[in-house]
Amino acid sequence: MSRLEDGLKRAVSQLFRRAGYQVTNIVRRQQEEAARLVAQQQAEAARLVAQQQAEAARLVAWQQAEATRLSNERWRWLDTLALDTLIDVGANTGQFARHFRSFRADSLIYSFEPLRDCFDELQQAMADVPGFTAFNVALGESDEQTEFFRSAYSESSSLLQMGESHKQLFPFTRDITTETVTLRRLDSYVNEIIVRGGLMVKIDVQGAEARVLRGGRRVLSKADAVLAEVGYLPLYVGQATLREIAELLDDCGLTFMGTIDQNLRPGDSLPIYGDALFVRREALQRLGHGPTPAGEAGEARPAEPATGA
Repeated sequence: MSRLEDGLKRAVSQLFRRAGYQVTNIVRRQQEEAARLVAQQQAEAARLVAQQQAEAARLVAWQQAEATRLSNERWRWLDTLALDTLIDVGANTGQFARHFRSFRADSLIYSFEPLRDCFDELQQAMADVPGFTAFNVALGESDEQTEFFRSAYSESSSLLQMGESHKQLFPFTRDITTETVTLRRLDSYVNEIIVRGGLMVKIDVQGAEARVLRGGRRVLSKADAVLAEVGYLPLYVGQATLREIAELLDDCGLTFMGTIDQNLRPGDSLPIYGDALFVRREALQRLGHGPTPAGEAGEARPAEPATGA
């Protein structure tokens, strides 16, 4: 009986061992299959994410290329007019000079900037650019030392006091200090500016554009194009109007062609200011456009915007 019991015990023990082994194998296989499925799902998820990221990157690259193409299209007239010399009035730290240079790589550039720190940054940014010259002065109607209204946002600094509407529209510009700067007429540099090819004058001086024009008639008589910032709303005290700028440039033989860029008021998209392009009539005639519609009787001039408070 003892042998029979021992045999039964051994048989039962072996049976349980075999069953346990099979259960262990089954569990292990299930775990391995579950791990394989998880890895497969993770790999598929990673593939989908990578595909989506690549598609998004392609879309961003296309959008950037399209934006660049459209921007370049808006500036093709620089090539049409063969503008190889730039006078950059209100250069700040060289933003427009670098933009111009990207289109006209061999151009001569003369920049005027009165704020010393901006002037230093301008010189540093353009240090390796051949044909670049900078002057640490403001331009206006006289040669003297004068008060300059510096904004905490340097691009909004001006010879004119900032108006309340400007401060309300752009609160980050409202902190104003004054400093003394050197003021010169553009015509004071007529013998220092060498013109190669067509001459473009860009003026962005926060409302004081007419003062620059009145102090630069000799230089302007050589310009093929002028790009001047014009305010449609009263942003600075005593700022030049579009009509005033157009009349001064018309007297210099330059015709108003339209605006290149416009900045809109937040909330209702009412135009606030823009960059107005004026082109010499003879340059238009050379391009085959003939006389302007108004002919010799007088140039068509832009309508005067409202200047109420």
